[in-house]
Amino acid sequence: SKWKRVWRSAVIAHVASSRSSGGSSSGRRARAVMYLPPCFDINKNSAMVESVLFDSLAFGESLMLDSIPNYRPFDLVITDATDYLDTLAVLDSITIGLGTPLAMVVAGVDDPGAYAPNPEGISTAIRLMSVPIPGDSANPADVQIVFANAVTDAPKVSIALQNGATLVDGISFGGAAEPVNLPPDNYTVEVRDSLTQQVITTFAMDLQNSAGKVLTKVLQGFVDPSANQNGAPLELGTVDAGTTIVTAIEDDVQPPVAQQFELLQNYPNPFNPTTRIDFRLPKQAHVKLDVFNVLGQQVATLVDGQLTAGTHSATFDASQHASGLYFYRLKADNEISKVRKMMLLK
Repeated sequence: SKWKRVWRSAVIAHVASSRSSGGSSSGRRARAVMYLPPCFDINKNSAMVESVLFDSLAFGESLMLDSIPNYRPFDLVITDATDYLDTLAVLDSITIGLGTPLAMVVAGVDDPGAYAPNPEGISTAIRLMSVPIPGDSANPADVQIVFANAVTDAPKVSIALQNGATLVDGISFGGAAEPVNLPPDNYTVEVRDSLTQQVITTFAMDLQNSAGKVLTKVLQGFVDPSANQNGAPLELGTVDAGTTIVTAIEDDVQPPVAQQFELLQNYPNPFNPTTRIDFRLPKQAHVKLDVFNVLGQQVATLVDGQLTAGTHSATFDASQHASGLYFYRLKADNEISKVRKMMLLK
């Protein structure tokens, strides 16, 4: 079978800052540089690759990318587009797996202390949201929509048709809902507090010419701009995959056979409450994959048994564990030991 090697992804800039010279927290343009470590199966002694992911992206803008490799952890440094020394955020060890295409949303604020806190207590620091985009609409006559919440000061929200059904419910900051299908039409939708069902705001949503499209609707801006450096008010942004649906590029090259034991960065990271851990074995081995907290206490054993050579994965469910830093360790035949860290954010 073919191996999907590279993602094409849509990226929306959603970076607010208290240091904006223009007086608006959403007025700055952002630049992002991806730092990709050398790949062991290509040249493990090569230098880290530096690649500009986007050079100048404003709040609410988006662009298509086709240069993000899968299963290769990379660091992302986001700076002011006009001053590369003005760092807004450093996002470590981002890994994108295979599956559906993504809308990647840069969300959050560069100085959480200068903005209103999230009502659910979720960190509002800048993050990279990965929102899956369905491959196509379940019904070609309908419009398929994925709603995402990139509003730092919003409670858990629901999206409902005015005087109609609730489309999605319970989307926290940084999260996205399952896709919904709607017939092409002109709608008015309400954004509500999921707990109280109080209407926060109302948007017009014109889908009359969107039959067969797959859209990602991103709630962005602030519920209360006056408490957030006079930033942008609530908006409903759109990533339109359109007729040229975002998709992974297929390559006839087969996955390389692992030359060494390799423990990959978990995905997603940070996560809540589950994450996937992949690892590669160059030969058959007895494998043990354990998770530890910051005190060094073992909190889970994900794998303990004989495995064949190749790529394997395990899922860590942290629903019963507290937020914080965790470590996971891979041992093969009681000799090889690899350790990585991951962050649980609830």
